[in-house]
Amino acid sequence: MPFTYTRLSPVSFSNKPRFEKVVIAKTWNKSNEVIVSPSIAKSNLWDLKTSVTKAVDGGANWLHVSVQDGSLLAPKISLGSPIVSCLRKNVPKDVKIDVKLNTLEPFDRIDEFVNAGADVITFAPESAKQPMAVLQKIRDLSTIHDRDILAGIVLNPSTSIFTIEELVPYCDIVVVMLVNAGLGTTPYATLDEKVSRVRKIRSYIGPTMRVQIDGGVNERSVRDLIEAGADTIVAGSAVFKSDDPKKVIRALKGGRN
Repeated sequence: MPFTYTRLSPVSFSNKPRFEKVVIAKTWNKSNEVIVSPSIAKSNLWDLKTSVTKAVDGGANWLHVSVQDGSLLAPKISLGSPIVSCLRKNVPKDVKIDVKLNTLEPFDRIDEFVNAGADVITFAPESAKQPMAVLQKIRDLSTIHDRDILAGIVLNPSTSIFTIEELVPYCDIVVVMLVNAGLGTTPYATLDEKVSRVRKIRSYIGPTMRVQIDGGVNERSVRDLIEAGADTIVAGSAVFKSDDPKKVIRALKGGRN
């Protein structure tokens, strides 16, 4: 059965709000390979080389670096461009370095992280005065450096889907946060609520763009989230705290890859 929900239409030409029913197919085009991007914030930073090597040897496609500047957007301070540079110089070239900028005014940070070797750069639209300009800068630098750098936006739990309407055409990936950035808390009481959020976003952006999920994802919850439309999985503790990262990464791919 298809999944149906009612939403406020983003366009209305009358004084009264117009509601519309949205019908979402139960399944989506699963042509994208399911990618696992272990978050190194949960790795053993005392022995980062060993942690990363185990993850990559275990099948990790990307490595996720969550950059936080201590602002209200992400009240912790963690990691930075030197970590990105170190990873890019030492891991295989086919492993993408996936950077999420939880920083104010990401426009000012793009050059720094492109030069450090980031292959994927995402940011929250509310963190930028001109989010379109941030996306365009990533694309411009990708061309200048002759590199395939993916650009994307982060949807925090409180961010409406409709705020990204004009940005989606300029994105390669949309990140769905299942926790509040930097805090780890979540407004979603059940897995069904998380699945619903992912499904709505997948429907809104279409079947081909990547949808990344981040926050408390594990082997038990990932299958339902993949079925809802996620195809890029950020996982920290599930991978780095495991005695068998390869087994966990396979499970996080839905056992399909």
